Amino acid sequence: MKCMRIWVFLWVGLLLVHAPAYSQDPLAEDNNGWDVSVAPYFWAPSIDGDSTISGGTAKIDLSFGDILDDFDVWAVSTRVEAWKGDWGLIFDGMYMDLETDAKLTDPPPAGKVDVEIDSGTADFALAYKLIKIPLKEGTPLEFTFSPLGGLRYQYLKQEVTLKATGPLGPANATLGTSKDWVEPFVGAELRYELTEKLAVISRADAGGFGIGSASDLTWNFVIGMDWTFKENMDLKIGYRVMDMDYSNGSGADEFGFDGKFYRPMLGLNIHF
Repeated sequence: MKCMRIWVFLWVGLLLVHAPAYSQDPLAEDNNGWDVSVAPYFWAPSIDGDSTISGGTAKIDLSFGDILDDFDVWAVSTRVEAWKGDWGLIFDGMYMDLETDAKLTDPPPAGKVDVEIDSGTADFALAYKLIKIPLKEGTPLEFTFSPLGGLRYQYLKQEVTLKATGPLGPANATLGTSKDWVEPFVGAELRYELTEKLAVISRADAGGFGIGSASDLTWNFVIGMDWTFKENMDLKIGYRVMDMDYSNGSGADEFGFDGKFYRPMLGLNIHF
């Protein structure tokens, strides 16, 4: 069921941004002006923050090496863009599942503790190339500034399960839960084309703002480079930081996370 939910979100995003290009006559040249790109990318981040479940808060400080050593990891991430002229539709989806367990042997009770941390986002945004400045006469090189805004779906699960047997018999308990919500966000992207094959990219956004059930604040920052090494293919190399400040409930029912996910990222952008 978990995998089904992940792939539903990713494929919905792919369908939404591909729809404008393929709703036209398939024989029309250049998809009637639509430039569609799909970029699967690798980003399994380190985590630094405070996790709150059932009213108790614990510090989480996990490097990428710690996560690989101590957790079973499953992650998927994809960015899709569809541009026509100066207008663009953007989908960016990421899901990460971390699971680990520890055995309890001495002193009693004997048993096992299971820990699961899931985090997922799905961004749907509209962008516009507001500023375009030519960089070199006689070439297509330019600097662009593109504001963007839209809605972000977020999913967070933090759960600790105890399965033990003591002098009085089985002792099973689960702390934590999962929450999901939708929040608005705004941001912008800067693109500086150094050559026809190499560009510097910087993107930032912020959302939530405590509206309804949204996070108090979630922000992203990405900086990197796009290298066109083959026609219709770009290699994307960069560094991403995502900061989330979310809380729900109070007292023994409080649930939340306040911290950062950060790590270099690597992706392949394919143009259609």
